[in-house]
Amino acid sequence: MGCHVTQDRGSTTVEGPIDGQLRAIEADMGDMTDAFMTAAALMAVAKGTSRITNIANQRVKECNRIAVMVEGASIFFVFGRKSSVSDITLFDFDIKISFFLDVNVLFLI
Repeated sequence: MGCHVTQDRGSTTVEGPIDGQLRAIEADMGDMTDAFMTAAALMAVAKGTSRITNIANQRVKECNRIAVMVEGASIFFVFGRKSSVSDITLFDFDIKISFFLDVNVLFLI
């Protein structure tokens, strides 16, 4: 996505792109399907079209997380509705925290 990542024994640091614009990526998330929500929330504000694959098991978690992420992205980004994370009352916690992250990223970039 254009970020710079550094890692040492005790931490991982991710710095956003110098130009402030995340770039689209393709990600096979089969080895870490529970992380797809955070990736999807960030991809929603990236330039271009991103794609996530191998996350079918996310349809049978606390809710259909794939459908909820699509719906949430349309609420926050596509339709430009003024909203907040607290409006997401029916989503599971992992969904809520992913959108919380993205709302904060929008203000930092």
